[in-house]
Amino acid sequence: MPLELIFTTDDVIAKAQDKAEDIYFTNAKNMEVLSARFTLYGKDELRKHNLHPDTSCQLAIQLAYYTMYSKPGPCYETAATRKFYKGRTETIRSTTPEAVEWCKAMLDPQVSIGERQTLFQVAYNKHNTIMQEATEGQGCDRHLFGIYCTAQEMGLPTPDIFLHDAYTKSGGGGNFVLSTSVIGYTPVHGGVAAMTQDGYGIFYRIAKDQ
Repeated sequence: MPLELIFTTDDVIAKAQDKAEDIYFTNAKNMEVLSARFTLYGKDELRKHNLHPDTSCQLAIQLAYYTMYSKPGPCYETAATRKFYKGRTETIRSTTPEAVEWCKAMLDPQVSIGERQTLFQVAYNKHNTIMQEATEGQGCDRHLFGIYCTAQEMGLPTPDIFLHDAYTKSGGGGNFVLSTSVIGYTPVHGGVAAMTQDGYGIFYRIAKDQ
């Protein structure tokens, strides 16, 4: 039989609950949530063409953002490092130069379909490479985070790289405009908020036909 747990609370806990509730609703009012479904094809069709479903989705996200804003958006994708003891995640920086060149070609009417396909394959291969590197613990973001934490714990000055505009503009320090993650190939669905005020949190699952 389930056993009811009785929690004893006081004014401190009650005030903390009220504060948490206020913060939640303040943030929720500043956010738009959309749950969409793409039904033209799914992982089965992609597999027929020897395409990795997640890599294909990541490039589609890049193209969608570039089409909307005429510029690339720094993108974070979660990579699992569970093969390591106590491993959790690493960052896949999906906005590669190869992906940007493909996006440009897709929006340029002067570029032929053949050229677009070639550039897609280059961008596709690049993403697969950095995805493999990240899952093998060869990404850069957790390493940089370790350097930052070490400096903080030892009372050292913040290393210059973390103060440079390029670090922030590339997504560092929690500034990825596109925060993305595939949540698997099951019916489970969910997500988290965007990292930035003008950003997107894109969490997707990939089914056989959608």
